[in-house]
Amino acid sequence: MRLDPGERELWLRLCDAEVATLEAYAGGTDTARAIDLVEAGAPLEPVEPGPDSGLIAACFSGGRDSLTEAAMLQELGQRPLLVTTTSPRDGSVEHETPRRRYVLDEIQRRRGLELIEVHSTLRGCWDTGFAAARYGAGVNELTDTFLYFAVALAVALARDARAVNLASHTEVQENRRWVGAIVEHKHRMYSGATQRALSALFAPAGLRYGGLTYPLYQFQVQRLLERRYADLRDLQYSCWELSADQSDCSRCDECRTIAFNLMAEGVAPREVGIDLVSVLKAQSRWRPRLDEIDSPLPNAHWLFDSRLVHCLQTLTPERMTDFIQLDAPLPEAQAGALRSYEQMRAAALVHDVVPEPGYRAGYLEFVDESLRAGVAAIFDEHFAREPAARHADLVRRSIALSNWLSAPLQRPELDRRRRPADVEPRYPPDRRSHRATDAGDHDHAHLRPPG
Repeated sequence: MRLDPGERELWLRLCDAEVATLEAYAGGTDTARAIDLVEAGAPLEPVEPGPDSGLIAACFSGGRDSLTEAAMLQELGQRPLLVTTTSPRDGSVEHETPRRRYVLDEIQRRRGLELIEVHSTLRGCWDTGFAAARYGAGVNELTDTFLYFAVALAVALARDARAVNLASHTEVQENRRWVGAIVEHKHRMYSGATQRALSALFAPAGLRYGGLTYPLYQFQVQRLLERRYADLRDLQYSCWELSADQSDCSRCDECRTIAFNLMAEGVAPREVGIDLVSVLKAQSRWRPRLDEIDSPLPNAHWLFDSRLVHCLQTLTPERMTDFIQLDAPLPEAQAGALRSYEQMRAAALVHDVVPEPGYRAGYLEFVDESLRAGVAAIFDEHFAREPAARHADLVRRSIALSNWLSAPLQRPELDRRRRPADVEPRYPPDRRSHRATDAGDHDHAHLRPPG
């Protein structure tokens, strides 16, 4: 088949943006376009909108984000059709465990929702470590949500749904300018900018693509699940390093993050299958990376670590002892777990008290207009709003990147397939050095460690 010139250029710009981000993290400069789409045959037929069934195809994995997204859609009066992709890959059994099967069954029973499961071999067709040596990311970390979106898109078309939703939290929206390019978090495959551009591509078919949680930090998504949708919180299934007989591995960074966010809300980690004693033992050498706050590249490590510092500063030894005793009946095990906690807390107490941030209301711009007011009302009920100046530049760059990605849809003459790579800028027209930042680019004084 052959694509419309505007669509072809959109896909190539998505590749350009990915290359720019990955090369920035690798410290490389190999950003000249080296990817092409080779076409033959008749033009791809346009998809005509069918009757509106009132459904939203909601990507569902069982993690905190997809559970919260599904619950919010229901609360807002929508009809989510849950779509889960089962695609095993080497190095992980996350798609094959009994626990996952239980979660998929239980969400349907508890909420009366329909779930469609699609099987794919795609994630087993590559060496996921291929990209790790240069870019520090597995192939699946760069591609998974494109697969999940493609599956949900096919289901949406088959069932006459008018939208595909896939949750995206605010850490994924982190972006910076770097040598003339706007570069994003490594997981940019489901950033607001990427989703907004793809939504523009499928708009003529009567479909939109997006999510509801762009403005929320991960811990805020967790809190919303715990407080507002508590009937679902025990279903959370977020660990990808677990073995076949586990609910969670109880040792990785993801399990650590979940455990401490739960305890900060007064919820025992064991409620979602996490063994706190194992987490503490595995994470005793953790040290916060708050010095990465001024990284010239998008870096969410300090955002996650500043949250953990906050949890450790506020979780007293007495409260932690109560949580530990639920998992460790033997005094020796309790003592060892408490020592690990004390080591982590000592590392956190070196820093000034870390205040809790508000949600980034500027990213409500990326939420579908028909749902935006309802989403804002839910968020405002639980969280303060972060001062707009602290994230205005992030939002501006996200919108600029999204507009640049989708520009060829309105101007097919931007197709550069047969032009030299240096004929025109490949990125949004912001050619300043990454060292020249707008006011507010790194305005995180409220989280800055002493010194």
